[in-house]
Amino acid sequence: MPALITSTRRGNYQYPARQEVDPYHWDSRFDFRISSKDSVFVAWSQYNGIPNNTGGLVPNLSTPSNVSDKSHVVTVDEAHVFNSNWTNEFIFAIGSGALVTLSPSELSYTNGSSNPFNSIFQNTGTGSGGNTGILGLNIFNYGQLFTQPTVGYDEYFLASNNSRQFSDNMIWIRGRHSMTFGFTYLRKGEEDFDSVRYVAYGCAPAPGAYCGNGPQLFTANNGVGGDAFAEVLLGLPSVIHQRFSYSAGGPFAPEPNVVIPYYGAYFNDKLKVTQKLTVTYGLRYELPIPIFATNNTCCGIYEPATDTISIPGVTPGLPQHYASAPKHDFAPRLSLAWQARPKLVVRAGYGLYYNSGASQISNVLDGALYGGVPGGFVGDEIDNSTPQEASTSQVFQPSPQVPLGTFPVSTGPGQGYYGAGAYQTLFYADRQQSFRTPYIHRYLLDVQKELFHNSAITFSYLGAEGRNGWYFYDQNAAPYQTGWASIDAYNAARPFNSGRFGDIYLQRAGLNSNYNAGIVKFTRQMSHGLQILTHYTYSKTLGDRGIVGQGTQDTGYNYPQSIIRSYGEETNSHRHRLLFQTTYQPQYGQHLSTYLRPVLGGWHISAIATFESGNALTAYNGAGNQANDFAPYNGLGNLDMVANPNFSHSKRTFAEYFNTSAFVVPPNNVQGTASPGVIRGPGQNNWDISFGKNLTFHENLHAEIRADMYNAFNHTQWNAVSTQLNGSTGPFGEVTGSREGRIIQLAAKIVF
Repeated sequence: MPALITSTRRGNYQYPARQEVDPYHWDSRFDFRISSKDSVFVAWSQYNGIPNNTGGLVPNLSTPSNVSDKSHVVTVDEAHVFNSNWTNEFIFAIGSGALVTLSPSELSYTNGSSNPFNSIFQNTGTGSGGNTGILGLNIFNYGQLFTQPTVGYDEYFLASNNSRQFSDNMIWIRGRHSMTFGFTYLRKGEEDFDSVRYVAYGCAPAPGAYCGNGPQLFTANNGVGGDAFAEVLLGLPSVIHQRFSYSAGGPFAPEPNVVIPYYGAYFNDKLKVTQKLTVTYGLRYELPIPIFATNNTCCGIYEPATDTISIPGVTPGLPQHYASAPKHDFAPRLSLAWQARPKLVVRAGYGLYYNSGASQISNVLDGALYGGVPGGFVGDEIDNSTPQEASTSQVFQPSPQVPLGTFPVSTGPGQGYYGAGAYQTLFYADRQQSFRTPYIHRYLLDVQKELFHNSAITFSYLGAEGRNGWYFYDQNAAPYQTGWASIDAYNAARPFNSGRFGDIYLQRAGLNSNYNAGIVKFTRQMSHGLQILTHYTYSKTLGDRGIVGQGTQDTGYNYPQSIIRSYGEETNSHRHRLLFQTTYQPQYGQHLSTYLRPVLGGWHISAIATFESGNALTAYNGAGNQANDFAPYNGLGNLDMVANPNFSHSKRTFAEYFNTSAFVVPPNNVQGTASPGVIRGPGQNNWDISFGKNLTFHENLHAEIRADMYNAFNHTQWNAVSTQLNGSTGPFGEVTGSREGRIIQLAAKIVF
């Protein structure tokens, strides 16, 4: 949808800008019957988002770039029947997706002479067809919504991935055995680059943030008034950031091209021991290959002995495949179904599941792909803290020419560091512990009893234990204490205190979690087309958390519970959940006359009601309470909890959803005692209702029309609360968001 946006700056100027995107999504499937025993199925899915952003303060340079987001997947499935007891299915699939932040036409414009940057500034790139003219001009408080960049593009990047998959699955029935076995091969790849160049006025240097997060220099604390645009006229930039230029790899080098292969095989047998007892057992083997770059541009490793970083495939003695694959990932599964009595069935099961294959791709990228390899973000900066004050005549300084994989301070091929006193933050995955595969134990016990005709009740237990979840451990953190005299004192206490590196985060496996749930389910198939299903779940999920959130990869988890409480109820732990579902498809239509049946017959109605507890939220001190704590835990501060923070339902209000007086700020430099997940957030009280009618025009021509209402009663449902005391998310304890109101959707489907 196109939108007209007007941005103003104190009435001095205003400009129109259009932001538009046209997405489309295509799904198709083709079935071919080759012979009586062979069939082929081909599926093709494609998505593309086509933007059309125009206008702005400086046309072609000051609106959001025309970001192209596209992906496609093609799957070919061949099924062969050998005989009535033996079938085989072979699957081949390819897929790709890409996010590019400049369109070809925008890239051509930035490279060309029409781009004013190429005449105003010097050294703006490597020539036509490359990164010439791709830069951001950042004037603090000037620009769309007063954000940076004011004009141009601070960063041009590509994030693309591709995948190939082969798998074969065979089914063989022999006597009381129903066996399945097969294999899977998946090759997932990622190709990225980042081109960063900018000049900033009126803001203090903020590395990595294009000065956008730096404080304005013209405030009561930092200056004596003025305006950032005055600095432009005076020719006094705050920061000039020039990117490196590499002698190999193209204008946007380094361009990591990494792959993560995966192999898997399985065997499963469903054995009918007796007419009342069926046992299923199986074994799966997983072989995930650790990430590596085909062009040797990823996965830098910290070497404590030399206090340097080494790049696999470039540093002598460090091969491209620098990490060994875990070779002992065997996953057994066992389950049974037993009809103890004519109306009583018992089911039980256990399975071990490794979190490998495609599910680990994004996790491993954080730790290894960007770990320690010098790239487009590491350029040559001039700012007003350097001995020579920055001036417009220096925009831009000559781009440093270096071989690909060379560090600012090189100690050998593919080895070095970023500079003395740089205190560079580093994330990396090593050759030993980083690639142990996370896994989950899953348990099931299910007892189903038929109460009376067409009615059944089921009691279930579900359990899961997660092990070896990935996290980042700061191996260069000083021993914990509070009240450091200065950052210099903290840095001096680091294990590796040369000043080359600050926090050194090593990917490790060791986060744990567990889930336990009890479920009661009741179903009844009534006469005249009425069906009822209802179930209630009580569950709880506990787990380790890192410092910056919850998930499989967290940062800074390296202090015990006595210092930082990081074990508790997970955010998505919803203790109570009641679901009621009913479907009514009246049967009277079959008794109507031929003339009335098309109008009065074929109707159906369904409803789903959900009542559920909210998220388990964590309270923080948004202002921080570690003024002299320079440890990895340098973000939001923990609070002390002195009372139960959860109100009863009748006491909850929009302004104070939970008991805010239950939390107090601990003494300065002292960690709080509040555990994660102690606040119960807003829950769900929702009804979805659907009406539909089936129409039959001919034996081979049918249609369905339907109306769906989500949140049918338009019930207000809060879903977010500010949990930061002295923070930026709103008044502490106040509701900050809600679910959508009623949505009505009309649809029609024709089948022929």
